Amino acid sequence: MAEDSSRSAVVVSGVPLYPYRVGWVPKTQSDFGGGGAYPEVHLAQFPQDAGRRVTEAEIVQRKVSIMSHQINEFGHAVKPGDHLARYMPADGLEKPSDEATEALAQDTERALAAILGKRAGQSQLARAEASARASDKFVRYIPDPNAPGYNPAIKERVVRIVEKAVDPLEPSKFKKRKAPAPNLEEPTPLLRPPPKKLTPAERESWNIPPSISNWINPAGHTLPLEMRIQADRRNMQEVTVNPKFAGFSEALYVAERVAREELKLKQDLLKQKAQEAEKEREQKLRDLAAKARQEKNLLLAARAAQRRDDDNEIKQEVKDSPTRHQ
Repeated sequence: MAEDSSRSAVVVSGVPLYPYRVGWVPKTQSDFGGGGAYPEVHLAQFPQDAGRRVTEAEIVQRKVSIMSHQINEFGHAVKPGDHLARYMPADGLEKPSDEATEALAQDTERALAAILGKRAGQSQLARAEASARASDKFVRYIPDPNAPGYNPAIKERVVRIVEKAVDPLEPSKFKKRKAPAPNLEEPTPLLRPPPKKLTPAERESWNIPPSISNWINPAGHTLPLEMRIQADRRNMQEVTVNPKFAGFSEALYVAERVAREELKLKQDLLKQKAQEAEKEREQKLRDLAAKARQEKNLLLAARAAQRRDDDNEIKQEVKDSPTRHQ
């Protein structure tokens, strides 16, 4: 039922539904229904006449009227004489009164007098400058030959003496100072104790070192380390040393001494073993030498015995040889 009513409303308004707008073109402002253009209609559309070109004839022939809902309407034709009362009031065509004419004449006279006075002041200034030039003095003199820049071709010179021009914007040469007011009353005497000489301890306690940063040095000065340290009052702090440091140092000393003793004992044992090995090696060498000498002696003795046996045999043969010949 609702669908039928909407279709009937659509038919009355003349705007078909969304799927049925092929070939349909909006022709009047009522077709837009107070909204914008239809994107599915690929034609130039001007809802509320936005963007439509208006000719000069239409601009002249139409009058702008603002509706209550702030929409411009160009429906009313312009009639001759509609804007006459706005731009040309009824009293605009009347002749001015005598008082207005007199006031206008006086204003004009004052304006002309101001312009003429300005020109007269300029002419007076020019005349004053001309009179100042007329009062200038000319002095003729003979230059000194010993002066620098002397030209022997020029015997005489003429100097023009003029008054120095005053700069109106030049600052004052003399500064106006306000003199202090005189003290009419005697100052109240202040009773102070006599100055006391400070002791070194008091002077040290009153010594405030300068605050020097340990991180920032924009000027790049090289300052001693004590000046940087004294700013945080480290010399006023009480430093307590843990007694365990002494025990730790003593333990390190004892451990070092024991290690040295063990190392010395180890070195002595190694040295003793090396000496014993050297003695054994020397004894072996002696035994080998004695054995070699003994073998040599035995060999020599065997050779001597063999030689003696050979000699005895030769002698025996010699003895037996004469008996054989006989």
